[in-house]
Amino acid sequence: MVKFKTIDDLLNSDFVILEKLEKLLKIADKNPENMNKEQMVEILLYDTVLGLDEILNILFTEFELREIWKYIEPRSNNFNYKKSNIIGILIKILPTKGQRKIETVIEEAIDEDMIFRPLIYYLFIMMPDGRAVFTFNFRPIEIGDLTMFTSALNGISILLEELTKRDRIENIELSTKEQKDTELELMFEYGELELNYSLNKNLIGILIVNKETEKIRQALKDFISEFEKKYGNHFLPEWNGRISDFYSAKHLVYKIFSNYLEF
Repeated sequence: MVKFKTIDDLLNSDFVILEKLEKLLKIADKNPENMNKEQMVEILLYDTVLGLDEILNILFTEFELREIWKYIEPRSNNFNYKKSNIIGILIKILPTKGQRKIETVIEEAIDEDMIFRPLIYYLFIMMPDGRAVFTFNFRPIEIGDLTMFTSALNGISILLEELTKRDRIENIELSTKEQKDTELELMFEYGELELNYSLNKNLIGILIVNKETEKIRQALKDFISEFEKKYGNHFLPEWNGRISDFYSAKHLVYKIFSNYLEF
């Protein structure tokens, strides 16, 4: 849960020590003598011309910023964020309580996708009849999402049956009775190789993600295409059911989904 609603809250928190605030005020030609912490923050934010990026950069090390970001968004992984990125995100999501003398220009460090970074949880390559050909687990499912995830796995075969009765599905949002507002979605893409099935004739790629993006969808398309090029002969005239033939497909995952992997 977010504990800081504003930059003011952050600077008044235990993450900031008085000595650093005093240093910043002296840089801004302000005398911090006889000021308490709240007064220092007030002067720093509203009576100096220091940018928010300058303030956060001086107050915090990169490690401290990562800890602050974990505190604000515990489910997010920030291992690949630069210091400027984290500062940009904090400025984006934490406003100041009042109007500052200057506007901070830091847009180049702010990436909307990094604020709510797209995550992939699971990849499936499925036969039209619902049998799994290849699966890959990108990251652990949070405990709160486990029921939802299990329901998704159990429901995929049923969903694939529906694909033979109507137009192809591209995306499904997942929810449970306990958690109607969910961050998980199912993304579907389809191969080009024609298989020996009466209705739906193609391999089906499925991703469980926290949100769909064009880049992730393109990666799924690319994966299915490469998978069929490498393993297509295993499905003609029909698949023998041996999933061990596709273990090496993990190297395609490393190649195509490298930006979404955690090691």
